[in-house]
Amino acid sequence: MLYFLHHWMGGAFMGRTVKQPEVRRQEILKAALDLFCEKGYEGASIADLARRLGISQGLCYRYFPSKRALLDCAVDQYAQQQVRMLSPVLCDAAKSLRQRMLDMPTPGHYETGGFYDAFHSESGRRMHQILSVRVCELLTPLVQKQLEHAIKAGEIVSNDPESDASFLIWGQLGLLTRFDLPGRERFRRVQRWVIAWLDAAAPAR
Repeated sequence: MLYFLHHWMGGAFMGRTVKQPEVRRQEILKAALDLFCEKGYEGASIADLARRLGISQGLCYRYFPSKRALLDCAVDQYAQQQVRMLSPVLCDAAKSLRQRMLDMPTPGHYETGGFYDAFHSESGRRMHQILSVRVCELLTPLVQKQLEHAIKAGEIVSNDPESDASFLIWGQLGLLTRFDLPGRERFRRVQRWVIAWLDAAAPAR
């Protein structure tokens, strides 16, 4: 992440406890997510964040040069976490690709609170959309590898696993951002669509 070396702050000096940089960084990130969850991304400000933590705005800017940089960091960190959680199921070579898709955990199955609440709350829709794009970026190459393995194993027939992976992952965005539907219903529809694609790509019997 980028860091500001200096930020001008008016008003009285605010004393603070000196903490390790990564500890402070995560503290700021967690407090920001709580604020985004409560007020929405647009409604929260760096001033709100500094007041909540009892630190100067300058210290916030030292770790995150803007509110958007803070959001981008939170998105990337949470997206990486999501992919790490999904990878053991997605990459389980002991099962067919179809079975792995059936075994994928439903939203909220493996976590609640913290990042999950911030990104999946009513006020977190914009963050959820940005998160969905980042998860797609991370998952696409993983899915491509699994499709290539499935082709070699004779599970599916395809001449272009790269394009197939892009359509399978990025094609989900329309459903994933249907906020009029409950999260589990969105997941169910996506899963049903992916299974239908895999069945259609299976070799003729």
